[in-house]
Amino acid sequence: MLNNGALFYLSLISGIYFYNKIVVMGRYIVFCLIMGMFTLSMAQKPVINLKFSAEYAGSYLELDSIVIKNLTQGGDTVLMYPDTTLKLEYNTDIAETMLEKDGFYVHPNSPNPFAGQTSFDVAANRGGQLSVGISDVYGRNICFFERLISPGLHRFDFFPGKDKLYFANVNFENSVQCIKMLSDGLSGSNAIKLEYKGFTKQGEYKSTTAKSGFKYAFGNQLQYLGYARSPQFVPGMDMITDIPIGNADIVFEIFEGLPCPGTPFLFYGARYYSTVQIGNQCWMKENMAYNINNSFCYENSTSNCEKYGRLYKWTAASIVCPDGWHLPDNDEWNELFDLLGGMGFAAGKMKVHGTVYWDPPNSPSTNESGFSALPAGLRMYDGSYNTMYSHTYFWSSTEYDASRAWEVALYAVSIGATMSHNTKEWGISVRCVKDE
Repeated sequence: MLNNGALFYLSLISGIYFYNKIVVMGRYIVFCLIMGMFTLSMAQKPVINLKFSAEYAGSYLELDSIVIKNLTQGGDTVLMYPDTTLKLEYNTDIAETMLEKDGFYVHPNSPNPFAGQTSFDVAANRGGQLSVGISDVYGRNICFFERLISPGLHRFDFFPGKDKLYFANVNFENSVQCIKMLSDGLSGSNAIKLEYKGFTKQGEYKSTTAKSGFKYAFGNQLQYLGYARSPQFVPGMDMITDIPIGNADIVFEIFEGLPCPGTPFLFYGARYYSTVQIGNQCWMKENMAYNINNSFCYENSTSNCEKYGRLYKWTAASIVCPDGWHLPDNDEWNELFDLLGGMGFAAGKMKVHGTVYWDPPNSPSTNESGFSALPAGLRMYDGSYNTMYSHTYFWSSTEYDASRAWEVALYAVSIGATMSHNTKEWGISVRCVKDE
């Protein structure tokens, strides 16, 4: 048993020890910053290359141009054929310093602020024990991940609740880093979760500055817009969003149609959607994939949701479009059909060409409107799924009666579209049209 005097001297010695520890740590941090600045000024600039190409209906297609936008910092640059490689020159930054000091670095989440979902990366220069905890503003732990990891870049997706502020606390081999994540507080749900999305080997973790003043910092999100003409010489494009971490081959899947002037894409629910101008109407070029109640993935497969969008009951379809957009009514569908030569010919000009997605014969389908319909199938009122690859259906906002609403149908075996009414309990696709 220690007496009071012994306890006093032990406390004094401990205090001196921790004071010296803090001083040493402070000096070490200053030293790291100085060395980081020196490295920044002296290091050679390594290079990352993004090589772009395009396909149409599974075959190679020559690109006309590529527009690259930095969605995080702003700014853009353009490549014109035959120049289809973007060269980014690197500078070292704090990420490399933290990798050398702690063996890992937590890249800021993107997007931030975010709605519905955000992602962040943990770069590690060696193997070791990694734990990731998500806490709210009150310090309550709400998600946790732990694993023995290999060197490389590890991706995480976070899906929030209704709070607006979260912290990702990352511990690697007893060193801790933290990032702050800001949610809109509107798009969350009770199913708060942290998902580990996989691992990529990577030798260098550095910030970049591209030629011609185009800036990129590691963790920034880029958007690539690829433009080309189909074999039938119809102008088309594809859009890809990405966070580059090394040399990569970027392949566009070109569909006919050009984006709406001033609104080339729509960001909604942590996802980018392409747009297409058809006559005086501005349409989403892809099926809605926003997750709300009474919406479903075909056969409960998330990969089907990624490719074909979600299937919505009519009550969900009537509210799912973002502000400034809406579910089209019968008059707006008929305006589209009239522009495409009437309902008897419209489907051939709305469906994606070929049989990569659609069942044979899917002919003659030209997709010359750029609507780019895919065969998403449907979910019947009893919860079963049917007709993927051969049919697709779209809700109209026009009701038939209290239990039924109008729908548009396209088929693999026909160039004509049909309109009929169906029970509101069926799950079918949604395309939004921009408010006039």
